[in-house]
Order: sequence, then structure tokens, then C-alpha cells
Amino acid sequence: MVESLGEINTTYAERNRQRGWYTALQCLDMLIENKEWDKFEQFVRRSHYRQHVFFLQGVCQRLERIVCVEDDLKIQTQAILFLKSLEDKATAQWCARTGWR
Repeated sequence: MVESLGEINTTYAERNRQRGWYTALQCLDMLIENKEWDKFEQFVRRSHYRQHVFFLQGVCQRLERIVCVEDDLKIQTQAILFLKSLEDKATAQWCARTGWR
């Protein structure tokens, strides 16, 4: 079991030098395996790759897997809401960058 967000960040920093965004997704897989839902969300929101297209695609795939596999309706709902919050933020950032309204 993962003890702290600091432990995750240490593991992430060591692997980050080697593989970048893909390593960040591997850390998310570890959190999913341990059902560390709050840490999953914190990690995504604080990740240096939170605007990287392949990282975000991987996050969406993992959230979809949580919704499809997790039996707890509350966890499913939280995963959907988290995905929606990422979608809204990403859309707003894209509009700001492109000047589209």
C-alpha cells in the first residue's frame, strides 16, 4: 500500500528522468491497483504532464476503466465527475490559447 503522496512523488521523480509521461501513467496504475482514489486525483492535478495530450489520454482511459470495473457506485460517480472536470478545464484552456469563444 502507498503510504504517502511524498512516496509517490519520489518514485515518480526517479522514473520521470527515464520515461516521462508514460512513467506518470504507471504511477496512476499503482494507485488504481491500491484503490487510492484521492491520491490518484491529486497526482493527476499536480503532474507536470497534466496538459500533455498522451498523458491526458491515458488518464481518461484509466478513469473509464475505473467506471467499468469498480463495483462501488460512489467511486464510479467520482471518476465520472473527475473526468468531466478535466474536460471542462482542458476545453477552457484550449479556448484561451486559440482565442475561440
